[in-house]
Amino acid sequence: MWIFCGGMPRSGSTLQFHLTAHLVEHAGRGTRVEWVRPEEFPCLRDKYAEHDGWKVFKTHVCTAEVQAEFEALNAKGVYVFRDVRDVVVSRMRKGGQTFDRLWEGKFLDRLLTSFDRWTSLEAVSCRGTKRWWRTWPARSRGSPRISASRSVETSARR
Repeated sequence: MWIFCGGMPRSGSTLQFHLTAHLVEHAGRGTRVEWVRPEEFPCLRDKYAEHDGWKVFKTHVCTAEVQAEFEALNAKGVYVFRDVRDVVVSRMRKGGQTFDRLWEGKFLDRLLTSFDRWTSLEAVSCRGTKRWWRTWPARSRGSPRISASRSVETSARR
């Protein structure tokens, strides 16, 4: 069984991973596994195929391979998120990047796509601040990417 610790970048996902891994290890139910890039998960999955216990893995991206583990009923997950505007501003400050560079690199699109994937899985417990969702006008909730993009751009440029 895989325990996926997912989360938006700069949202506390590393703390979540360490807490989850500690609880699993302390209970004698499994172990944390090493970090690999999301696209390398299939190799990691193969490496731990014979491991009987729970395997705790941290990733920001919910890839097709990760989703397949949930569909095979071989995974549970925890997902932490925060206001998208805070994530973008934190990334700008930590990485010394401009909003335009993040925008051109499709950071916001990847962030929201990953959010949609994680939160669509029934076996994932989600925790975070939903404040950013409530701040979108009701008429635009059907199109969150457009609303979030405008809101983030406005916040980042202040």
